[in-house]
Amino acid sequence: MPNLGSDPTLAEIQAYVERLEVERGFDRQTILDKCLLLGEEIGELFKAIRKAEGLTIDPRSPTGEVGEELADVLIYLCAIANRCGVDLETAFRDKEARNHTRTWRPGNSRRRADSPDEGSDVRNPALRDRSVVRLERTQRAKVAESLAWAFHRDPMWSFVLPDDETRAASFRPMWRAVIDFAHVYGTVHTTREAEGAACWIAPGKTETTLWKLLRTRFGLPRAMMRLPKDARKRFFAMMRFIDRHHRELMSEPHWYLMALGVAPEKQGQGIGGGLLQPTLDRADADGVSCYLETQTEENVGFYRNRGFEVLCEQREPVGGLPLWFMVRPPGPSAGQEAGQGP
Repeated sequence: MPNLGSDPTLAEIQAYVERLEVERGFDRQTILDKCLLLGEEIGELFKAIRKAEGLTIDPRSPTGEVGEELADVLIYLCAIANRCGVDLETAFRDKEARNHTRTWRPGNSRRRADSPDEGSDVRNPALRDRSVVRLERTQRAKVAESLAWAFHRDPMWSFVLPDDETRAASFRPMWRAVIDFAHVYGTVHTTREAEGAACWIAPGKTETTLWKLLRTRFGLPRAMMRLPKDARKRFFAMMRFIDRHHRELMSEPHWYLMALGVAPEKQGQGIGGGLLQPTLDRADADGVSCYLETQTEENVGFYRNRGFEVLCEQREPVGGLPLWFMVRPPGPSAGQEAGQGP
């Protein structure tokens, strides 16, 4: 058996795998063989993680430990790299060198979905603004699906609906109602592929009235009434707190960001910033402020990079979740920046 030192580099591990395959007769397997075997090992890794997390697994199915399954995955990655003529250590260093030229913000897997640009290159307007369009009626179902997954791990909704299955089942009609309400009383921007949405309520229309609910066929109340009783109680108590601060902090007409979310698999590509931009530009042109609330600290930096300032920081009394209330004063319009305005 080939010798592997006690503190090997990635390049030494890759060379070790090459010698190991020759010794065990695996060197005749093709790259396709290795890719298929890697897929099987990733499945074994997921099973090991399920076991480690205490999730239900088939007791008849043998399941290894996370460490050993990760080791198998690394072996197959090295084997594939060897067949492609790729030096993994060099490739890793080259990729990190490129990553260092990008702008990154702290984030984690439970980040709030209204900060979908973490890790994206915010300096690239073309990337931010790619394929941003006004919502079309035919896109509503797909956009609601994207928002449902975007907010699935949101702190507030995880508190309101702690059960994952109940949350998943309740989300689609709720987000469809949010989209419809914003479409009537504000604007909704999405991408051509409906990868997410920015749902805004227009100035002078931010107060929810009986007429507005009637005009939208009571979509929001009906969606809320589908929630379990305890979830409804938590949700309405939180919203009373949030709405009270909204009224106290914003007496003048303003754009209200009701929701911003991007499908998880599309996050980190600058889509969220692009979805915001049309309404931010409109607000600047009209001399109107924009307002939002967020419950994730990482989002504060995301919004600050787009001109928002923290008005107030509170902890809501129901679940003790932090809340940041933010406003963006109007800036110079595009015409004024170009010297075409006063």
